Amino acid sequence: MKPELYLDRRSPPVRSVLMLIQALGIEVEEKIIDLSKGEHFGESFLKINSCHTVPTFRDSKITLTDSHCILIYLCENYGKGNNLLWPSDPYQRIQVLSKLFYSGTLLFRRDSDAIGQIIINKLKKEQVEEHAVKFREQFDILENFLTENEFIACDTMTIADFSVVTIVSTMDMIVPVVVESWPKLHNWWFNHMKKLPFYEKVNQDGLNALKEWAKQSTDFKINM
Repeated sequence: MKPELYLDRRSPPVRSVLMLIQALGIEVEEKIIDLSKGEHFGESFLKINSCHTVPTFRDSKITLTDSHCILIYLCENYGKGNNLLWPSDPYQRIQVLSKLFYSGTLLFRRDSDAIGQIIINKLKKEQVEEHAVKFREQFDILENFLTENEFIACDTMTIADFSVVTIVSTMDMIVPVVVESWPKLHNWWFNHMKKLPFYEKVNQDGLNALKEWAKQSTDFKINM
């Protein structure tokens, strides 16, 4: 029996998990939860995940409701000995964990606060700009990370990169990642992450759907 993944592809954390699933060649049964229709508050889904969030992952052993935990679990249980995305070296692994915590506690919070309010509260241009300031601050932080390493956590690609790229590409809707301001971040995104064979299908398609949703909710010009 295939593991189940409850998802809405417009969600950045969902897209990060889907990228890893493609990278590791894992077969899952996709269960669509349409956030725009409030299906994450449905009684049947709340019985599975009382936090009413996607992604939610289930197999015969466990139910996980946080994308970062899911990324680690998939590497540990379905990685087939692939130690590059989830390094076995303790020092490298703690660096990956550190960046995953950053992604979940700070980077994604900045993104979800802005995009959520644009869609739900239909923010006007001047209100969106208040969030844009916080986005630029995060891009500065990521630029610093990429000064220390070729990738977000290490000198090789890890699951931290999958977690971060789906958020950065979403934030780019509001603040474009231009090479003049963030050359290392731009290079990492355009010359490494975007060249992954599954990037367009997994990340870009979901991102495009989110852009269309957001575009209908604000007078701010969404970067398409």
